Amino acid sequence: MAAEIDVRAVSAFSSLAEGAITSLRETPTTESVENFLRAILPKIKECEQTKSKQVKIEVELETVVRTNESKTKVLQNSRDKALAESSKVRVELQTTGKDSSQEERIICD
Repeated sequence: MAAEIDVRAVSAFSSLAEGAITSLRETPTTESVENFLRAILPKIKECEQTKSKQVKIEVELETVVRTNESKTKVLQNSRDKALAESSKVRVELQTTGKDSSQEERIICD
């Protein structure tokens, strides 16, 4: 026998009375099946719209993530260039400072 059907859940989902669901289950008629299908059709459309929105949001999220990853890489490269430039300038200043102090010693001697 098939799995037990939760009549209360089906009733809540379809907005049909539990008695109508039980009747549909026990003695289905063309009319009762059509009524059931009409009752669940809006829920089916709602589920489709929700899935569509979910896919759209997932695509938007992926786009935002990739964009931010690209921006992060650009900023990291800028930072690395700035650090390299500052290190270069620091070395030049230290070298210039040593040369100046050596010149002062030579002049003073």
